[in-house]
Amino acid sequence: MSKVFLVLAILLSACAFALAYFNQAPVPMRFFSVQVEAPMYLLIIKCYLLGVFSSWCITLMQRKEIKVDQKKLEWKTEDAKLQTEIQSDKVHQLELQVKTLESALDKALKRSKS
Repeated sequence: MSKVFLVLAILLSACAFALAYFNQAPVPMRFFSVQVEAPMYLLIIKCYLLGVFSSWCITLMQRKEIKVDQKKLEWKTEDAKLQTEIQSDKVHQLELQVKTLESALDKALKRSKS
């Protein structure tokens, strides 16, 4: 799937640069109160680069969100493992206490019989 997107990006880039190459006539541009005349290819290239930069920023933001989600999932997994270990340790301690009590009871019963 990533190869399809790469081919699509290359084709769209080629179209944008071809459009810029074939349209070099000067055009009037207005930005707020400033009015200038510049070649159309500069406008096309600048708009293309602005789109690339915007897409790159969005991709970086999404990657960071994915990394944060992965970290949270790892932490939850570690918490679950820790809870399991704690529960296992509690069970083991209780088993040891039961064995201690059983041996003490056996000793007490032997003393009372003798």
